[in-house]
Amino acid sequence: MKEYDYQLGMRINQLLIQQNLENQVDFSKVAKCQDTAYQEMVKTKFAEVLNLLGFATNESENYNTAKRVIDLYLQERFWGLDYHRFPTFAVMSNEFNYHEPLIASNIVFQTSCEHHLVAVKGHAVIAYMPKGHLVGLGKLNQILHFFAARPQLQERLTKQVFVVLQELLATEDVAVVLKAQHDCMNNHGIINDDTWHSSSQFGGIFKLDSALQLQLSADITHKTY
Repeated sequence: MKEYDYQLGMRINQLLIQQNLENQVDFSKVAKCQDTAYQEMVKTKFAEVLNLLGFATNESENYNTAKRVIDLYLQERFWGLDYHRFPTFAVMSNEFNYHEPLIASNIVFQTSCEHHLVAVKGHAVIAYMPKGHLVGLGKLNQILHFFAARPQLQERLTKQVFVVLQELLATEDVAVVLKAQHDCMNNHGIINDDTWHSSSQFGGIFKLDSALQLQLSADITHKTY
């Protein structure tokens, strides 16, 4: 069972606003999406859009298409817009005095291109240098998945995860590397099934150590989606 921390989420929301890194979203409408009647209204509106495009949404095979698409957006693709679902982030004492990089490699993630609302799929490496405390490595994945579950640009996603982890870990020594394939490229007639886009952000010791940067960038195994 996942645990969430809304108060921490709102603190992070304010941090991102201050750094001009928050998504351009009307969060009052995001809150309304928790209401069943509002969800039904959205599904009706989307069915109208499908009708305007020529879809016969009253036919048996298309009858629930609008419902399925909106449920997909709300439950799977865009749940990271709801700070009520921001993950808890408890730290523990670094009683072992471990002061070498902790690295989580090949984290599989999926987000949605905010321009076309199609998939962006890839792998991530997230690292930090422990000081006085540690955090369960699964928390690094959870922060990435939270911010991936919203319409995104890869560059913004990289910065959000980086800045948020620096805040939560209370250290500049954080590194984030993302490598992803963008389905939207095919929307522009680009036929290339193995194009990868890389983005990275290095802070503290990782910014000063070029060999460590190369190691982290090489830690991602390419896999065509």
